[in-house]
Amino acid sequence: MRDKRKIKIEDLLLIKEVGNISISPDGRKCVFTVKEIDKEKNKYFSHLHILDLNTREYFQFTYGEVFDSFPKWSKDGKNIFFIRNKENDIQIWKIRVDG
Repeated sequence: MRDKRKIKIEDLLLIKEVGNISISPDGRKCVFTVKEIDKEKNKYFSHLHILDLNTREYFQFTYGEVFDSFPKWSKDGKNIFFIRNKENDIQIWKIRVDG
C-alpha cells in the first residue's frame, strides 16, 4: 500500500494532457496533441504526436515554444493541417506526414 500524501505543485507540473485526436483516412494512424507546462517559462506548450494504430509506436511530430492544436488529416492522408499559436501569432499550418 502506498503512503497517502497531498498533491504538491510539482505534481501538477508533471501532468500531460492528451487531446485533439484525429484518425488518418486509411485508419492506420492518428495524430493528437500533448499539452504540458514549461515550469521555467511558466507557459503551456502543445505539440503534435503521431501514433501507428497497428504497432502502437508513436513519436512527437512538432517541436518548439508553440501551441499546436486541432490537427486534421488531408483527404489523401499525406498532410496534416493544424493551428499554431506562437507568441499570439495564430496561423493555419500544413505539414507533410513524411517530413
